[in-house]
Amino acid sequence: MATLTKSNRTFGAISTLKVVNKIEATVASFHAWQSAYQTKRVLRKLSARELEDIGLSRADIEMMFQK
Repeated sequence: MATLTKSNRTFGAISTLKVVNKIEATVASFHAWQSAYQTKRVLRKLSARELEDIGLSRADIEMMFQK
């Protein structure tokens, strides 16, 4: 029979919450990146005329997605 020592105790509620929060933040960050990537991809496919119709230029697209 195994004994529970201080070094192999399971996570407490606060530690578990911190891990879950980190995972949720990572997933949210990925979704935001994915959405921005898709938007940038669609905008890059537009012609200069189509971009002009919506008030954008190629330079505007690059500036929107710079970090």
